[in-house]
Amino acid sequence: MGMTIAEKILARKSGQKKVGPGDLVTVEVDTVVMIDNSFIPSRWRNIQKVRDPARIVVVFDHRVPASTEDAAAAHRTGRQFVEKFGIKRFHDVGYDQGISHQLVADHGYALPGTVLVCSDSHTCSGGVFNCIARGVGEPDVVYSAIKAETWFRVGETVRYELAGKLSLAVTTKDAFLQIAGQHGDHATQNIEWGGSGVAGLSIAARKTLTTMSAELSAEFSTFEPDPTMLDWVRARNPAPFDPVYPDGDAKYAAVRKMTSRRLSRWWRFRARS
Repeated sequence: MGMTIAEKILARKSGQKKVGPGDLVTVEVDTVVMIDNSFIPSRWRNIQKVRDPARIVVVFDHRVPASTEDAAAAHRTGRQFVEKFGIKRFHDVGYDQGISHQLVADHGYALPGTVLVCSDSHTCSGGVFNCIARGVGEPDVVYSAIKAETWFRVGETVRYELAGKLSLAVTTKDAFLQIAGQHGDHATQNIEWGGSGVAGLSIAARKTLTTMSAELSAEFSTFEPDPTMLDWVRARNPAPFDPVYPDGDAKYAAVRKMTSRRLSRWWRFRARS
């Protein structure tokens, strides 16, 4: 039996040939995004060393501009951390500042086939780039920064097959709301997006689906790679990467087909109600 995208990345990053639902795996972390909340005095624990500063991104986004003494102290601590370890990927207050998830996309920080963690719940946004990205607890972020590893329990995967092309009146947010309304939460599960309909979606539209997967309580939410996504990443990050495709005989908890015709009917119903 083959593996899904999430299973293949978890297997690769844990040094195993195969993993499956229920397995506990310790995996290499390729990218650790530390936001200003990570440096709040009540949460911060002084870090003596990190395995690889090149794996760390520091972004001030939740408390910009600093509106309290704690926020200002967090920024100060964050800058000291950046200087201490020579962190190159630093987005301080100013022209280079932005929401961490958007900066991950704009700068190609989430490489296909990799693992990315951050303490923000919507970190799953990065899964649009064929990586497994997830919001984790603050201690896990610190541990990942120090050791460049963390652990996960492998969950089952639900695959959504997108087909057709959305009309101008229907957005991927509409698609997400239909999925949420019809299928409910996806707690302990991964979501995998694929199908011929992906080609008609912009990166921003796809990112809506992965970002909002946090509202479904999904573990990971990732897209099958295609030329549009691969070209996007290559244009923003020269680092090599190895995209991951699901095996043809991968086992899914469910495979659900979402068509543009189905979504259009749903939108017309809502417009009348």
